[in-house]
Amino acid sequence: MKKKKLAAKRELLASFTVLDTVYQGPRLMYVAGTIGNPVVSIDSPADSDLEIRNDQPPEDSQDPVLFSYTVPSSSGTDRELRILLAKIHTPEAGLPSTVRYSVIKPSADGSDWDWQTQNITLNAGGAQAATNPHGVAQVGDDLYIIDYDARKVWFVGTAALDSATEGAAVDVAGVIDLSEEALGVDIGLPPDAKGQGIIYLQDGDDEYLFALYIISVVNYPDVTYEPSILMRLTKTGGAFGFNARTDVGRNAQEIIPVTGISGTRLLIPAIGGKQESNLTNGAFSNITRVDPFASTLSADVIIEGDAPAAAPSDTGTYDIAAIAAQAGSASNGGIVYILTFTFGPNFKSLFWKLYKTTGNMLITLDVVLTPSEMEADPDDFTLVDSGQTFGYPDSSGETGYAGLSYWDILYENGVDQYDQGRLWFRRNGIRIASAADYENPHWFFGLGVDRGQIGGENINSLELTCETLRQIAAGFSGKRGFKIAAPRVKAHALKAKARSIAMPEPEERK
Repeated sequence: MKKKKLAAKRELLASFTVLDTVYQGPRLMYVAGTIGNPVVSIDSPADSDLEIRNDQPPEDSQDPVLFSYTVPSSSGTDRELRILLAKIHTPEAGLPSTVRYSVIKPSADGSDWDWQTQNITLNAGGAQAATNPHGVAQVGDDLYIIDYDARKVWFVGTAALDSATEGAAVDVAGVIDLSEEALGVDIGLPPDAKGQGIIYLQDGDDEYLFALYIISVVNYPDVTYEPSILMRLTKTGGAFGFNARTDVGRNAQEIIPVTGISGTRLLIPAIGGKQESNLTNGAFSNITRVDPFASTLSADVIIEGDAPAAAPSDTGTYDIAAIAAQAGSASNGGIVYILTFTFGPNFKSLFWKLYKTTGNMLITLDVVLTPSEMEADPDDFTLVDSGQTFGYPDSSGETGYAGLSYWDILYENGVDQYDQGRLWFRRNGIRIASAADYENPHWFFGLGVDRGQIGGENINSLELTCETLRQIAAGFSGKRGFKIAAPRVKAHALKAKARSIAMPEPEERK
């Protein structure tokens, strides 16, 4: 069958917030482009021209994060995009966070960004709710918000947000309390649990929310991590409530659903704890696999970080950083990318490797592998790319902290069975590549505010808003502003070579 050419259509591909190196100068940026296979038809990042600095006390709030969702259009035949922007203020330790929300209505191609309403608070019983959002799952016309600072999931109607007036206190529709006090010591979350992410899944007529919590004990400069907790909530009589829980990896990052030949599984990557330098971390990092619809919720480790070396070496030991998964089906399972990393001496460099496999491989894997063993198994895993990133020079000219140059990977699904979509990397820059052919071409937007740059130094949150617009039923992963769509396309088998290519110059913004 011949591939049909898609008509060129401008589309808002991604939206993100950015800060400078001292977490000041917040901006709302976006990337637009053309749908379909050509990776080269992508604009440079552009400023939305909206002032997102917090102009209400406390004025020093510089933690803007965004979440995209959809609402019915005025015609009622399709959906329109909305962005919920949260300006979070986290005061001194021991004091609660505060947040002010804004509802933004961007155009489909990103050319117009209109404030719908600003300075909204979400309230429950007269008190501010959802003060430190870390993930949002859309269920119909309701948004379920996981709170980092509270062991609760709040939900609010999108219609209530759309009809809110400037500075309004919007009452949430309800709350799901998952604390020990509410559910019992053996079931509920302990006091040091922190909300990390939430997704929504359906299995036939059954509906589920999965909420991820990390368990960290902070006593600066020391931070210790216990196993994270995955909570399953089921919908009964129109309301979600606790159903089951299981332990997963330490410092778990996100929940990635993968559908393949044996059904749907959740893949949960965990860094393992706080990061170490000198190429020696990796002791507790892993990927756990969970059958989301089994009667008993339990997690199996399928990949674990390389064991720490006795002494630093050139190869080092790698942690699991992130997963990106193509929307799969019962026949093919989709493509899955795994990003690993390790810090060099004194955190001044970051080594990273990108692997590719399939959802079916990870769903049926019955042994525990390490990144080194994945690399030694070219039949089932492809080492797509690897590299080393150095820190930027400080004021004295010395090499500074490397940061987390590529911390997240996101999968933008293709528009039909011939187009496998694009792979996005983000942290201190944005890299975009073709998922079908990683080498051709590669796109990179680096630090700074000029053309071809991201608008600052540190991306605080990023969403593939194009995935939100295309969604049929979807959920958010555990990281802020990271979307994974429901299964919707089929893919051909891939053949990729591990080779770096020159980055093409981004085209002029149209």
